[in-house]
Amino acid sequence: MAKSLLVMPLVVILATIAAAKKPMWHQLEGYTFDQYRKDFKKAYTPADEGFEMRKKNFDDNLKFIKSLNGDSTMTWKAGVNMFTDMSREEFKAFNKFKKGKNRKAPKIVHRAPEASELPLPKEVDWRQATNPRVLTAVKHQGSCGSCWAHSAAETIEAQYALLTNMLPVLSVGQINSCTPTSYNCQGCGGGDYVGAWDYLADTSIDRPEVLKSVTENWAYPIPLPDWYYNFSTGPTLTEQGSLGDPWNKTRSYSTTCRDISKEWNKPATSWFAELTAAGVKGHGMVDSNSATGGPAAQKALRDVGPQSVSVAAGNWQWYETGIFKNTNTSGLDNEWQVDHAVQMVGYGYDKELDHNYWIVRNSWSTLWGEEGFIRLWRANPGEEEPCNNQVPFQGTVCGTSAVLSDLAYPIVFEAQPTHFG
Repeated sequence: MAKSLLVMPLVVILATIAAAKKPMWHQLEGYTFDQYRKDFKKAYTPADEGFEMRKKNFDDNLKFIKSLNGDSTMTWKAGVNMFTDMSREEFKAFNKFKKGKNRKAPKIVHRAPEASELPLPKEVDWRQATNPRVLTAVKHQGSCGSCWAHSAAETIEAQYALLTNMLPVLSVGQINSCTPTSYNCQGCGGGDYVGAWDYLADTSIDRPEVLKSVTENWAYPIPLPDWYYNFSTGPTLTEQGSLGDPWNKTRSYSTTCRDISKEWNKPATSWFAELTAAGVKGHGMVDSNSATGGPAAQKALRDVGPQSVSVAAGNWQWYETGIFKNTNTSGLDNEWQVDHAVQMVGYGYDKELDHNYWIVRNSWSTLWGEEGFIRLWRANPGEEEPCNNQVPFQGTVCGTSAVLSDLAYPIVFEAQPTHFG
């Protein structure tokens, strides 16, 4: 009797937890918009303007998700997530990577491995690294188009950890607010991770408020413009859908860069001696943008660490699990339109699917994809990476979702920490 009394509450708890989970791709039969709003904590109600538009988006997207999963040739599965009530055009507006036209030249270019550097490991997965740990937790950029700042900060974190054996959570908000438009960065309006590193490495800048190094996130959390917190002045559900942009184009995309050394120089915190600071003195690139560029990316992942990458993510709205191969059948004509910045953290092989993949970390929270990650199709032996040599403003891009077109990483040093008191 005592044993059953102990077991029963545990069973009830486990059942409650299971019931609270979001539905998986094979649990969508009979799934309704009302249940979706509950599962994903959508605050709008039938009384709100734009409700019917959201419902129509959901119904259309759910039908499309089911059609994708009905294709037995696909190596991935589509599912519902926080984006399922958005139109495809509206979803694309969240992706704001903008490759800079005037990037500084890389200090190092990594090329395909020589014969003496082979064979490459069958698997590299920086998520598994423990000595040191290299990756911080998956973040959530929300409705701010700061993917570029997340990617820039994440790869600085990884390089800093490999250099110092310490893994700070660095401030995405500081990079997002302080990197000026002259480096092709516009805060929540989008930007370029290489532009952020170029700015950090620019020693010619001499202003007290500039971003000489990146500090820790707790001291400089992600700031948002004042209007963002005022719901009455924000775009309605209808406006968001019709504009295709959750950020009203007439408002500022960013906030003013702040000098945190002055903000934290107060008696209540002066006992805290210093803040970790990561500096950047340039960046390296990987020469992997070709049909046979996979080994160069593999070698860089093995020898250098995680890489910032730009991708065509317009069809990632549907991804839940598996090895994603981006094709025109995955949605709109989005397979080559580079619009999002993420971080490549490894590669591997799936025995069940009998295929290779790249491991990519996103900034859409752990509710998306495989706990915040996506596995992208990688060429098997004898195969070539897909390429398109006529992408507007890009030229040639290669790899599924153009993932091999722009691998880069910052060259990091341990900067003078910010002192208080």
